[in-house]
Amino acid sequence: MADNFGGYYAAQREENKRQREVGELLKQRRLREARGEEISEEEQQQYEQQIESRTFGAYQVTPLANKPENYGRGPSKSTRVVAHKFVPGSRSTDQLLGRKVINSGTVYVKFARPSKQQGGDATYKYTNVPVAIYESFRGANSKGRFINNPLESYGYSRVSPSSEEYGRFCSDL
Repeated sequence: MADNFGGYYAAQREENKRQREVGELLKQRRLREARGEEISEEEQQQYEQQIESRTFGAYQVTPLANKPENYGRGPSKSTRVVAHKFVPGSRSTDQLLGRKVINSGTVYVKFARPSKQQGGDATYKYTNVPVAIYESFRGANSKGRFINNPLESYGYSRVSPSSEEYGRFCSDL
């Protein structure tokens, strides 16, 4: 259990570091544009590559016994969710700043099942989820409540462990 807890915070620290790097890049870019500095085509390409390569890590969640007193225990603990991650999908160009931004993607959530009779662990995907919704989910005190509303409204389906999609996106969950 301690490994999952430590893994969650290690992944969270790494993700926060990536967010700070991208934020700093955007800040420097805006300052240069505000000063009227020219941005070379090579710098523009490097900038776009850095934004395009933006990734979100998998977050491990410490499992809790499925008891009412364990509900809503914070973003790093859950009675049902074992792990989750966001895979960016659509990107668009910010018309104001001319930069590429992540609009939405797929959220993969691995659920723990209490017994083999219910099929063991299960992984579901939620499609076309805005990045802001995922970030709210990541920080939610009750993962289950957040999944019920609003995450389920984005459409979901189970991901089979034998599928290519599972191998590409869910093997680290």
